[in-house]
Amino acid sequence: MDKFSLPKRIYVGVSNKLIEFNKYPRFRSIIDTRGMDDARDRKDLSDYIRNQDNSICLFAEQFLAAPSNVSELLKRYLTRESRDIDTKVALLVLPRKGEPEDVVNLDGKVEDRDEGIEVRKNQIDDAFARENIQFLRENIFFYDALQFYDEEHILKPQYEKDDVSDARIELLDAINDLISRRERALLQEAKNYEDIFQVIKSGGGLSPQEEKLINDLKKTIESHEKTEFLSNFENRYKNHLKSYHVMVFRAINNRFGTYDLRDIDIYFDGSTVAEVLLRDRLRESKAEIIGAVELVEKHASEQSGLKPVMKILSEQIDEYFEKFIIEIGQEICCCIKDSLAPQTYSNEFWDYAQNRWGQGHGYRDDVLDQYGSQINSLDDWLVERVQEVWKQNFMDRILEFFGES
Repeated sequence: MDKFSLPKRIYVGVSNKLIEFNKYPRFRSIIDTRGMDDARDRKDLSDYIRNQDNSICLFAEQFLAAPSNVSELLKRYLTRESRDIDTKVALLVLPRKGEPEDVVNLDGKVEDRDEGIEVRKNQIDDAFARENIQFLRENIFFYDALQFYDEEHILKPQYEKDDVSDARIELLDAINDLISRRERALLQEAKNYEDIFQVIKSGGGLSPQEEKLINDLKKTIESHEKTEFLSNFENRYKNHLKSYHVMVFRAINNRFGTYDLRDIDIYFDGSTVAEVLLRDRLRESKAEIIGAVELVEKHASEQSGLKPVMKILSEQIDEYFEKFIIEIGQEICCCIKDSLAPQTYSNEFWDYAQNRWGQGHGYRDDVLDQYGSQINSLDDWLVERVQEVWKQNFMDRILEFFGES
């Protein structure tokens, strides 16, 4: 429409004819975010996944492509260390006419809709497992809104309107069951901790062998106090920016790093790059600590109460590691923003980034060189900060389990 820009948000009232909200009281609102043009993470998605405990994140993907479009995004969130996220994330796979029947298994084309969907579900589950994505199989749903209609969108003679509504209700029930499973999982987690603490309270003292196990464990943990972390964040970040199409990159620069129309925020991008880097470099050290804890748990006696203590410690190490990764990612986001400040036309960097366009070949590379000049101290800062936070918020908190820090 003339004289109207694209709105940032549209409110739509959903009729009870589509969803009987009295039947689904947990459905308080339905938020349809902008679709994913590619596998890039976005600040709005991150907020729903990590920060909003009362939200369910339902990703929709085409039948043949799933889960390729969401895998890279979910690698960041559905990790071994993440807590209470797998129960809130679901994948809605959208078959088109004939696709389930055309699925091929070991015996050839299945030629049956239900069998094709089951085979495809197994394939998606296997794909998540290969990528070490902790995705719950029961949270993979299938729904074809046009299943009962012909090419002219007219109801096929062998079906009735009740078939259409029944299929929709089946999906809504599945989502409602997901919410119930999440609630039960959170309650069970609390109960498990109660049971563990009861075992600990009733347990006896440590044997000499177990005391040695604990002393060896502390030595193993302390040997990882220094990270020996080497950073190539600056190059990774510039390569990330380079992956944007040149016209998108120009639009980002013209808006001082945040392109709201496409939900692009290059400062937030810094946190995603940093998280991948940190996991790549430090997960091995964390895994060695976990392995040492599991060794103690394996050899502890059933009577001492040491087994449940080690179980709790293992879970806490994962939690401390995840918080450490997220904290550094958030800090790097702020550092990039400070390095490129002020986000105004008076800043020579932004003046160059915006006006270099149209001045001959090499726009993207020249502007990226300027980005490099602005953030050229981040690698040194990151090495120092990672060591500091690793010790304070990871190592010291683990050693507090032994009355040390």
